[in-house]
Amino acid sequence: MVPVFVVQIFSTNRSTIWYNIYGDYTTEFSITHDTGHIYQIDGLDREKKDVYNMIGIAKDAKGHPTEKQAVFRILVTDLNDEVPVFNESTLIGAVAESNEYGPSSPPFMRVEATDADIGFNAIIEYSMQEGSDSPPTASGSRFLIDSSTGDVRQNVALDYESNPGLLRFTVKATDNGGRIFGSNSVTAEVVVSVKDSNDHAPIFGCLTGVTLLESSKLGKSLYKMYASDVDEGVNQKVFFEITAGNTDGTFSIASKLLDSNYSLGQLYLLKPLDYEHSASYILTIKAFNKEASNAADDTYATIQTLKVTVIDDNEPPIFEDTHYVIIITEAPAPTEPIPVLRVSAKDKDFEGNQTVSYDLVDEQQWLTINSENGLISVVGSVDYEAPDVIDGTYRLKVTATDNYDNGPPAHALEFVDITIYDINDNVPVPDWAQSQNGDYVVVCDSPPNATIKFIKAADIDSSVNGSKFTFQFDQSVDTEKWGFETIGSDSWNIIAKFTDYNLTSESENVTLIFTITDSGDNPMTGRSTLDVTVCRCDEQFNLGWTTEHFQIGNGVATIKRCKSPDVRCLDSSVVQCASALG
Repeated sequence: MVPVFVVQIFSTNRSTIWYNIYGDYTTEFSITHDTGHIYQIDGLDREKKDVYNMIGIAKDAKGHPTEKQAVFRILVTDLNDEVPVFNESTLIGAVAESNEYGPSSPPFMRVEATDADIGFNAIIEYSMQEGSDSPPTASGSRFLIDSSTGDVRQNVALDYESNPGLLRFTVKATDNGGRIFGSNSVTAEVVVSVKDSNDHAPIFGCLTGVTLLESSKLGKSLYKMYASDVDEGVNQKVFFEITAGNTDGTFSIASKLLDSNYSLGQLYLLKPLDYEHSASYILTIKAFNKEASNAADDTYATIQTLKVTVIDDNEPPIFEDTHYVIIITEAPAPTEPIPVLRVSAKDKDFEGNQTVSYDLVDEQQWLTINSENGLISVVGSVDYEAPDVIDGTYRLKVTATDNYDNGPPAHALEFVDITIYDINDNVPVPDWAQSQNGDYVVVCDSPPNATIKFIKAADIDSSVNGSKFTFQFDQSVDTEKWGFETIGSDSWNIIAKFTDYNLTSESENVTLIFTITDSGDNPMTGRSTLDVTVCRCDEQFNLGWTTEHFQIGNGVATIKRCKSPDVRCLDSSVVQCASALG
């Protein structure tokens, strides 16, 4: 290149005849030694090195320095020789089709380019290349770009469904402030993907209606409806919802995406239908994109109505005024039926034109029912102590049957609880099951223990007609020898008062007659006996026995016989005695 004068170093010392320079350069500069003129002799690149640090020296003819070293710098000024470079990552953007558009709309992306030059040379201006929209558009560019910032705005409304692919345009970056002359420029392709927005309501056609028997099963799928949506993803998935007319929550809808085009809604029955309560339903059904960001905006929902018609079916009559309770007092069978309760059942089917007949199940045969009007009457002897009476309550089964003539009649079952008031009509008796050997006992003529028998009273009447019981010996009992002690409201011990019975034979049989009286309103007294055999005992209070063996089938039974000929005792771990026959 032609040397270019840069600067001169100069000494005022008259003896100076030679100049030279040193610094961080290689071939870029040279010096005329006798004049001190410094020249650029090779190309400079400011973007690589923008300053050179130099040292200048001056010497005389003998080579001695005539001045102190001069330290100076050569600054490289910028030349607009660099082309702008786009940041490629900023050339890809996305915009929702529902985004605002126009010059004042918010930018959805920003393209960026840089220039290695400095100052005004590095100021970049952005522009769109006219007619570069792809696919082409006849309504002007789809986008606007801010010349200073590179912000990109949407210029016109976009429709994902019309342009589901990528949109492209060419952007130009010009340095030197965009001047026509002395500037550099570069172009690049900007790629914009349009994102789907929920801007279409589902396509949901008219519903034809459905007819159901009121006896339809719960959980049954009643009706299928379909809808589609031209949007994509969650904006395409249609959900169905009943928004009105679903009285008492009788119905529900389940939604399901079938494929990329259709969604299914299935109507189900949750609660029983009742023609007499509601003969039809007008359901308002909304089809909408439940998972979309604007799901609450009914602008993008479709509303249809579905009429559900209920057909009357033969159902069982319905009992009224349940539950039924009768309170009666146990008594003998009346001479004439005594009405005690009227049950009533209504049949509302077929405009209420059916009739109802009644019947009952009475295990004790105490009551009857008028088949036409449901009047229940007492006809038998009511007994509180009957086995079917539990805790004073007897339960009747009453049925009501319609006269449906187009198929099997329908039946309804209801219970009638009869509370029976007990009367004191049973005498108390000893509960011999509570006493060893029942109503018989053998004692020594000199008993070692005064208590010979435990007696507990039993009364099948209710407790109000039972305890407290009163025990009393009959006048025939020798109370000098026999007594009793009360150990509870219903229990006694029989006592042998004697210490020596003074037997005149080997044994003697005694019958102790006694009475037990309950505490009911009309006290009842039961008369019972306890058979006692008094046997002679040895000094150890052992009864005297003889032993006999009898052949019984293939076995042998052992019987101990008291020395008294009319008493036998079975041989067991506990001596049990009984009167022998003959």
